[in-house]
Amino acid sequence: MDALHIRLAAILLVGFACSGEEPGVVGEPGLVSVQFATHEGYVINASAIFLDRDDSVVAIERTDSQGRASAVMNPGGSLVVVWLRRGGERISSEVHYYLGVKPGDDIQIGGPWEGRSAPRVDVLLPTAPPNAVYRVRARCGGGSANGPRFQMNRLAGCDAGDLFVTSGSSVIPFEDYGSFLVRDVDFTGDIDLSAESFVPASLTTQTLLNTLEPMEIATSWMSVRDRSGWLSTMNRGSSTSYLGALHPTATKTTRIPPIETDQLLVDTTLFGELGGPVTTRRVIESVAFTTEYSLDVATIDIPFVLEDASLDARGDISWREGPGEAEWVRAHIVTMRDVDTINRYMRAPHQGRSRLALPQLPEEYAWYNPLDGDDNHTRFFVLGTAPGGYDTVRQLNYADGYLEYVLGRGPEHETVRAIGDRFVTSSFDY
Repeated sequence: MDALHIRLAAILLVGFACSGEEPGVVGEPGLVSVQFATHEGYVINASAIFLDRDDSVVAIERTDSQGRASAVMNPGGSLVVVWLRRGGERISSEVHYYLGVKPGDDIQIGGPWEGRSAPRVDVLLPTAPPNAVYRVRARCGGGSANGPRFQMNRLAGCDAGDLFVTSGSSVIPFEDYGSFLVRDVDFTGDIDLSAESFVPASLTTQTLLNTLEPMEIATSWMSVRDRSGWLSTMNRGSSTSYLGALHPTATKTTRIPPIETDQLLVDTTLFGELGGPVTTRRVIESVAFTTEYSLDVATIDIPFVLEDASLDARGDISWREGPGEAEWVRAHIVTMRDVDTINRYMRAPHQGRSRLALPQLPEEYAWYNPLDGDDNHTRFFVLGTAPGGYDTVRQLNYADGYLEYVLGRGPEHETVRAIGDRFVTSSFDY
């Protein structure tokens, strides 16, 4: 869409918004953009469907050679991206729903990296004890193996950076053999780190205070903040576990990589009570470096998801939740229909009720609307809060399996940057 057409569309939308025919819209219209990519490159010719609050079509654009599409929208509409992923005996499709978009949004699906992955790089590490697992991590690459010599994956344009190397036992759970960090490594040729040494993890303490119910279980682990990202020891070596009946006020020692830092990331999962609903709550927060971390579980106000989400033929997603406050909803629901498998990825604001309606697509895309007879399966359903609320989460990448593997973390860590940031979710334990 060129500049002239953007200006004309904005003028028309302003006139429409001021006419009184579209109640509830707050704010001026503006450009909403999307970029769609996978580790194989930018997705070209996917359909980006821009809808107003009443599901009327604002524009339908095809993604260009850079995976981009855009349109001028009023606040509060929806963006739906439809992609026929591949053919064959079964068709596989993806439908990405973003509800409650705002002018100025630049939504990333799959990542902002420059197209395809780059050639792998041979890496040689110092030898750890027998039965060791080795892992290498960079901001734009990584890999793991059962021996000190292997190949590292990297994304296109990933030519240099810091490398964090860690090792642990493949036999004894949580047995950490140490780690080290090497700055400014050239990734364009073979990497020989065999002269480095694994350094044992440092010690810090962690406390959960008087908040676990007797039959409630929790696990928690720490990583450190570095310019290379959030770094933790192998085998979740920085992990500790709690059972309310045994550790209602316990202080446990945890281990972190031997890297100078003033910032810790603490990731705590609460599994609910034994014998209760299979539901979890997760708290990820950034704190100043401390030897006495505490978390008052009673202050976590996220609702429990008491019944998993379901999708009906009207396009309504419903679930059952307990008391508390959430800011956003994220889901992945798979629809099996004839020879088609439709993967539906959805992000929406939480509106204070346990139901939301997917936008209805126009006639030429009606196949992708929920229909009678669909066989729907919920892969994940998450309620959450984050720094910046839904405005932040809406524009985060959908980390596909490759990106999450290479970077060694999920997209939720991207919302936790500054000391004091806290990301909280509630979901069924899939």
